[in-house]
Amino acid sequence: MSRPKILISVIACDPYGGSEALHGWLVCRSLATIGDLWLLVSAEYQATVEKGRDQGMVPDSMHFVFVGEAKGYHDNRMLARVQSWARYISFNRAILRIAREWHEREHFDLAHHVTYSTWRVGSPLWRLGIPFIYGPISGTEVFPLRKFAHILSSSAKAFEMARILGGLYSRATPEVRSSLRQAFHIFAAHREAVPHLAALRGTTDGISVLSYYTFTLETIAALARPAGAVRPAAEPLKILAGGNLEGRKGVALALEGLAIAKKAGARFVYRVTGCGPELEHLQRLAERLGIADEVRLGQGFTREDYTRELQDTDLYLLPSLREGGGLTMMEAMLAGCVPIVAETGGPGTAVADGCGVRVPIESPQQMAREIAAAVLHFDQHRDLLAPTGSAAARHIAQHYSHERFIAAMRDVYAAALGSECQ
Repeated sequence: MSRPKILISVIACDPYGGSEALHGWLVCRSLATIGDLWLLVSAEYQATVEKGRDQGMVPDSMHFVFVGEAKGYHDNRMLARVQSWARYISFNRAILRIAREWHEREHFDLAHHVTYSTWRVGSPLWRLGIPFIYGPISGTEVFPLRKFAHILSSSAKAFEMARILGGLYSRATPEVRSSLRQAFHIFAAHREAVPHLAALRGTTDGISVLSYYTFTLETIAALARPAGAVRPAAEPLKILAGGNLEGRKGVALALEGLAIAKKAGARFVYRVTGCGPELEHLQRLAERLGIADEVRLGQGFTREDYTRELQDTDLYLLPSLREGGGLTMMEAMLAGCVPIVAETGGPGTAVADGCGVRVPIESPQQMAREIAAAVLHFDQHRDLLAPTGSAAARHIAQHYSHERFIAAMRDVYAAALGSECQ
């Protein structure tokens, strides 16, 4: 197959960013090895994309048009989230005209939506009359408010309720249904997203599972734990988590579990590297549980220091109750950390048997007990850390490699172009 010309909607795309913007960059960087890309990107990322181009990170096969204006966000995290959704809706309204003008000049072979990686706002690119690829997408995860609302702060409860209501509205939106039904193929970010997307699409045909995240051989090598690195038995376990401190991340459950483990004799230090709206709530909880001396919340690292910290960490503990991806968890696994996660969403898909612990979601008390049991088990059986961490690293390197991602995309692109030619 010759190199196709691909039009891509990727509102968030930043080679130096994190979370959604980094995901957008990683996917587009991978797709640039398959075809020539024309990228529709929010203007807020223009400066960093141009910096990346100056530093040789952007290949000549990637062409950009920046849409909208570069504006800041509100300091309040919830209001900032509302702003981002409003801008995304405006972005999708604006890009159809631009896409049609570009298509008249360039005659694209395919259209592809990359970010935001959510089903909740329909993409207009299916209207171009060429094969439309959607994803990887998710956003299908729902926080279990009925049983777990009490672990959230008031603002986090309000956000999760608003998100659930927003999902009900999105399900009834014609553009959302049309995007899913008219797509040639949909990549679901994890296995739990498939039934939800299939219900809206009307069929499971044309849906496959493919993670947002992809790791090159260079990244895998850079994260690999140095040979012979072993925690001395006299030292406490080093436990880490990364990401924004939002209620859905389940850090409150982790703290509850660690408090139980401490009472049973476990020795540990728990660091959460992100900040966010739940920081003060979680600090008070750690004090109340009597584990403030063992817990460090909101501690940041440079990228180099963070990699070294991962390579010197035993367990990755983030039992997120609503998570589509899990980039920090996968990086930790590549560094040889043993993950302890909730058995749901992206992390529940990525953590296979034998390379970590998946905690079922039944009740807060049950989850705290099982987290405690896992921490206590590894504290008492330090000899299991190295082989389990090695299995975790091998699993991510094999199943989330750049090559595997590219092969899946190439197969779908070839099928789309083949069907178009018939």
